[in-house]
Amino acid sequence: MKGKLFLPVFLFLLFFIHHGNSQILKGYGLKIGLTIANQDFDYTNHLLRLDSKYRAGINAGFFMNLLEMNFIELAPEINYTQKGMKHEVPFTTPQDPGGEAGESRTNYVRLDYLNFRISGKFKYPLPAVTPFFLLGPRVEYKINDKMDAGYRIIYDKYDDILYGLSAGFGIAISSLVSTPLIAEFIYNYDFNTPYQTDNLAVRNIDFEMRLGIQF
Repeated sequence: MKGKLFLPVFLFLLFFIHHGNSQILKGYGLKIGLTIANQDFDYTNHLLRLDSKYRAGINAGFFMNLLEMNFIELAPEINYTQKGMKHEVPFTTPQDPGGEAGESRTNYVRLDYLNFRISGKFKYPLPAVTPFFLLGPRVEYKINDKMDAGYRIIYDKYDDILYGLSAGFGIAISSLVSTPLIAEFIYNYDFNTPYQTDNLAVRNIDFEMRLGIQF
């Protein structure tokens, strides 16, 4: 329910800014970067395991800076991001049933999301740069997925909505060019478990490294 309410609140905020006091909007910009993602497969039977690995995907989005004060501002965002994981599957033969020869195939799971985030941005302006810290709620809506057929038994029952908390830090550089450049690192924590049965729970693990430009 929390995730379903977040999008209307986010859109209402954008509408209010557009039609309300123009002094509320202090800046806006674009960001692009990498999402480094994996998934934790937690089996109740500890003899079972799936050794998933991190995969890199793209993310890109639009942000605004609102209600700017000396050391804090509000920063809503909308982003496209790719998550998922990769899985090394060893080749087996009757002569090598355990796949000890070392040959393997890499399978990929890609989950595409629209990400809505509203962060408090705590900053410390300096003459040439402004370091900052971000913290705020996030909701994500799955819009597409791509994977090998064998993984569908899990991901066809995977929740389409994620909600959680995002935290990160970064720096805005204003001394080199007239338009500030941004570099940041974001860690995303999910409150919900998108796949859970009596035998298995699957959770996302992901963080973002992004560059941006602010107007």
